[in-house]
Amino acid sequence: DIMKQFDGTCSVQEVVDQLSSRTGAVSQMMEENVLQFLESLRQAGFIEGTEDVGERVEERPQQYVAEVIWLHLTKKCNLRCTYCFADAGVPLEDELSFDEYISALDQIAEFGPKSRIVYTGGEPLLNPDIWDIAKHAKGLGLTNKLVTNGTLVTEQNAGKILEIFDIVAVSIDGAKDMHDSFRGPGSYEKAVNALELLKDKTVELMIGAVAMKKNLSGIPDMYRTFCKRYNFKDVATGPLWSSGRADDSQALSDEEYVWLIYEIK
Repeated sequence: DIMKQFDGTCSVQEVVDQLSSRTGAVSQMMEENVLQFLESLRQAGFIEGTEDVGERVEERPQQYVAEVIWLHLTKKCNLRCTYCFADAGVPLEDELSFDEYISALDQIAEFGPKSRIVYTGGEPLLNPDIWDIAKHAKGLGLTNKLVTNGTLVTEQNAGKILEIFDIVAVSIDGAKDMHDSFRGPGSYEKAVNALELLKDKTVELMIGAVAMKKNLSGIPDMYRTFCKRYNFKDVATGPLWSSGRADDSQALSDEEYVWLIYEIK
């Protein structure tokens, strides 16, 4: 209600007088409170000018930029990763509809026209609407990033992935035995096959790992191997999230995570 008063037509003193009259507060005390409030807004960049009580204050139009938006397209997943923070597997009964995703993307584009949309899950490729959802985002000028376990990437859909997505991150948590111990037998080979199908200059390809105590020491060498093989521009790693199926005892310490970041940068 206070901000509605600052439309460029009233000075701070005039607003103080109006508020004091409406609330019955002492004018001097109200002035101090209003100036303190305005100063906090000025420092945050929401308004300009608060130094003089006789000065007119206008609200500064804000450009809210949503740089990265994560869309969890489904909780459904074809794997049962031992550490999954989302406890993914079976889809939720009330997952968003196609129209709701389209509406969300339209709003995102309005506030962040250069936003990056990250499609994840569960396994996002299990949502049959992913193609039309991502196409709509691309039509709005948004950047599409797919995060996938790679097991559902085939010769049949690889072309569509390359056409619609700007960035694709395939999850690989270490060498074959380590990866399969987390994600299930055969998942490593399918993930590597996905990289082979998607290695194309039209898309930025990368791998990502969930870092835990069990696989910490092997991640840097694994990244170097794949970066050399596929000429990745970037890799991604994230710490274990203490939720879902995650074993908290496997979470990295701050020191371990810092070590990993320095090793892979």
